[in-house]
Amino acid sequence: MLSPIIFPKSLWSYNPIPTGCVLWYPAWARGLNSTAFKSVDLFGHLAAVTGATHEEDGRQFDDVDDVISFGDIGAPVFDGVNDKLSIIVWLNSDNNPTATEALVTKYDDSVSPKKRTLFLNVRAGASLNKVACAAYTDGDAANNIQNIINSAVNVPGTFLCLGVSIDLGAETIVIYAGGSVAASTKSTAGTPPTTFGDTDRNFTIGRAHNDDLHFDGRIGEVGMWNRILTAGEFDYYCQKTDWRYL
Repeated sequence: MLSPIIFPKSLWSYNPIPTGCVLWYPAWARGLNSTAFKSVDLFGHLAAVTGATHEEDGRQFDDVDDVISFGDIGAPVFDGVNDKLSIIVWLNSDNNPTATEALVTKYDDSVSPKKRTLFLNVRAGASLNKVACAAYTDGDAANNIQNIINSAVNVPGTFLCLGVSIDLGAETIVIYAGGSVAASTKSTAGTPPTTFGDTDRNFTIGRAHNDDLHFDGRIGEVGMWNRILTAGEFDYYCQKTDWRYL
């Protein structure tokens, strides 16, 4: 069943979706509890669900094979037409990750050469429960910009409002936890990207395009903007939506 298209409102209205929203997926919405639906934004991206059971506060991912795929999203986000991007995810990990777990990606390491555009994930090992975000040049794993939060922010069993803004022109990535800036360390390799290119890989939630980087836990909602959200906008969004999760 396809959901009705609900138009994003201004930041200061009852619907806390900042302008410039190119994808908004409230995973808790009852109207989006089927295995195929459209995102609740002006673009109505068609999504396909594998597993990821619907719950009152989001979709549950099993760390095995669950995924939500929005297909190969292109313009106005990717396809080399944009150099700015913001993402917000409400997440609740079930356990401490034993391997890197994807939240949102446009990423595939199963082919050669690798096809990477973007990832936002939760780390394991020495970086346990830290969050990382990276963008790549023309899908090339050797050319990228990446930020990793300096300290663990993900607490299994507790919902976290996670945000990230990426400005490729300025070579900056800012990560937010709970609406506030989280100290992070930037690294670059090779030639960092100047725009968000397209690798013809699907934009996915809960795992990478290939059967990899599985998330173990719940995703409450995902939003994406083709501009840089301000610190005030990240905080406002978290404050306006935390009643559902906290």
